[in-house]
Amino acid sequence: MPILSLITIFLVLLGALFMSAAILRGRMIYASVPPELLRRWRVLVMFMLCFLAGYVFLILILAEQVAFPIELLTGGVFLGGAIFVFIVINLSSETINKISTAEEELRLLNDYLEQRVVERTRELQSSQEFLRTVLHSLNDEVIIIDTVDFKILDANASFLNAYQLTAEAVIGRTCHEVTHHRTEMCTPPDDSCPLLETLSTGKFAVVEHTHRDESGNKLYVEVSTTPIRALDGRISQIVHISKDISERKRSEQALRESEEQYRRLVELSPDGIALVVDSAYVFVNAAGYRLLGVTEPCRILGKPFVDAFHPDSKERVMQRIQQLAHQTGSMPWQEEKILRFDGREVEVELAGVPFSFAGKPAMQIIFRDISDRKQIEERLKRLALYDELTGLPNRSLFYDRVRQLLEMAKRNHYILALLYIDLDRFKQVNDTLGHEMGDLLLKEVSRRLTSVTRKADTVARIGGDEFVGICGKIEASGDATVIARKISDVLSQPFFLRDNECTIGASIGISLYPEDGEDMETLLNKADAAMYQVKQNRKGGYLLYRDLKKD
Repeated sequence: MPILSLITIFLVLLGALFMSAAILRGRMIYASVPPELLRRWRVLVMFMLCFLAGYVFLILILAEQVAFPIELLTGGVFLGGAIFVFIVINLSSETINKISTAEEELRLLNDYLEQRVVERTRELQSSQEFLRTVLHSLNDEVIIIDTVDFKILDANASFLNAYQLTAEAVIGRTCHEVTHHRTEMCTPPDDSCPLLETLSTGKFAVVEHTHRDESGNKLYVEVSTTPIRALDGRISQIVHISKDISERKRSEQALRESEEQYRRLVELSPDGIALVVDSAYVFVNAAGYRLLGVTEPCRILGKPFVDAFHPDSKERVMQRIQQLAHQTGSMPWQEEKILRFDGREVEVELAGVPFSFAGKPAMQIIFRDISDRKQIEERLKRLALYDELTGLPNRSLFYDRVRQLLEMAKRNHYILALLYIDLDRFKQVNDTLGHEMGDLLLKEVSRRLTSVTRKADTVARIGGDEFVGICGKIEASGDATVIARKISDVLSQPFFLRDNECTIGASIGISLYPEDGEDMETLLNKADAAMYQVKQNRKGGYLLYRDLKKD
């Protein structure tokens, strides 16, 4: 075979190999061909198959040296090549257009993304600036702490002012160095650390701490810590907020001191003080226990409040307590009587005010022993109405009783007798035996006078050795003379004053209502006139005023 034919077969065979490789490559990228180019792509592949078949056909002709019109074959090859190039150029053109379009779209997208990055960066910067402005405008002291080494990353103006520091002196130092002036962290149980608690629990924590400013002054603060988490979820930073509670701590201290002072005042008070909740004792001070006669608190705590009062006072006290429970004012002082646990009755004065105990409505009751005062009042009352020496009614009380009896006599139309009594020879006894014996004589005279008069009658000492008596509801004037005779007889008997014996008498004048007058002054004057007449006779005895007129 000629050498030229061999070279031709080799070249055609090489072209067939390249065409086969192109067909395989076309099948591999078939799935990624855009839908609009898919039909053309299939036509292109068919042409490549035709070319491959032509290559095989040409090799067979050359190898077998079959006679075939070479001109026709050459024309077919050139036509097929032209069509193939045409299709490839079209496909390439559209591909290039799409690539150009894609590149333009990619450029626009890139420009848009760059613009968004710039805008987002500005937004983040604005947000950070806003957050920083907010941070520095807070009144509470705020610092941001790194959880790796507990160093301060940022601090607001309030923190710097409170601790008398600059940002350069704070940022980069540990929180315990700045706030506690020490190198080690707070460790429980002596000193709780909210940072460690937040790191341990991952939650908000709050404790009260004592910090120190740059000058070493104590700052009472309430510290709260809040975690800041990184994208991976770990706590990377902690917001440390401290609020100055020095004023509150001072108020609490003042309150504790006030409560302690109040407690001491209550315990040392000479008055009994009790707290009553739901009408039962919940607290009684030492003076209260003594006043109630209680030696063991369990005997009274939890018991009804009114149980300690005398039966005559219970209902009245209960009413006042109920009124106090429904009003805002206090219960004014009132006098009552309690029955001690030892059975002794004691006069007390008590008052109450609404109170609060353990969150419940309560009453604070103050009560004091007024037995001594009542005795003094009773004595003053007796001094005002009774003769101190003899114990008989004095002039004031006697006049009051006479007025009352006169009113009754006028309404009921009965007779009254007024007796004016003057002692005979009293001055002689007083001068010879002395005033002490004179006082003893007056006491004995008073005793004898009350012994011979009726219980309904009143005998009074109105001065010196003068006495008066009022006899109510007598039937006739003779009844008055009977009483006067008894008085005269009993006073004429000897008096034994210690080692001394003496004898006196009495001059008695009698006036009658309504016969001698209808008012007290008239009756007294007429009885005094009758008594004076008896005195003039120096014989003692008695005389009716009407008999004085006969004389």
